[in-house]
Amino acid sequence: MNDIPDDKNRRLYHRNTAPRVVVIIGEKAYLAKDWSPAGFCIENTESSYSVGDDISGEIDIFGVNGKGQFTGTVVRNTPSPEIAVKFEHLSAHSHLALCTRIFLEDRDFDATI
Repeated sequence: MNDIPDDKNRRLYHRNTAPRVVVIIGEKAYLAKDWSPAGFCIENTESSYSVGDDISGEIDIFGVNGKGQFTGTVVRNTPSPEIAVKFEHLSAHSHLALCTRIFLEDRDFDATI
């Protein structure tokens, strides 16, 4: 039996659930439920987004100077209500920050300041 997931189900990056990433869409800020250098998931009670919709905004990462910009595509919209967004473009400094912090747990962030 082959336990290796197919390419469709294989994740490029680990998801981190440490509450250290905020995305700003329009005038509203959302704390990411989980995040990686590939995208994020947020609770969005007034979401009118559908899978495939383009979305853009700012990203604010704890411990990183300056907000970044992102564009992405909605890849999941659940009744919970959550949306998951896959980055299409992410500011270089934000991508680097997410890559360097991906395996840190919540307790480790305080040590990086």
